[in-house]
Amino acid sequence: MAKTLEQKRAALAWDKVKEIEGKDETLQKEYRSAVLKAPAMIMTNGLGPTLAFLRSRKEGNKEKAEDILHKHISAWLKSPDAPISWTSTKDDIMERIVEEDSIVYRQATQEALMFITWLKRFAQARLKGGTP
Repeated sequence: MAKTLEQKRAALAWDKVKEIEGKDETLQKEYRSAVLKAPAMIMTNGLGPTLAFLRSRKEGNKEKAEDILHKHISAWLKSPDAPISWTSTKDDIMERIVEEDSIVYRQATQEALMFITWLKRFAQARLKGGTP
């Protein structure tokens, strides 16, 4: 039986949150916090600036919650299951975003927000971090 789009979003989000669940408690809390803040950041600043900020938090080889979140969002946006009309075939999500027109940018923004909804649900249910 074929999965719905919502099930595909949920399945990838579940896998990504399970990856974090195996990490140390501090990283779980930071990731949970980053996921909870991400929708407001996207709505205030836009998808491109938010992804750039998340990526900028990387510190060498050390895992940072924001950079991991950037990778998780990118994985969904580049997934063949995400209904985005990409014309760019660049592997880097930032390069794709800057090459696309406003229609595709809006599609990507909407998909990012819908995917993050699942990340939030699962992060609140599975990760350390106090109250939502």
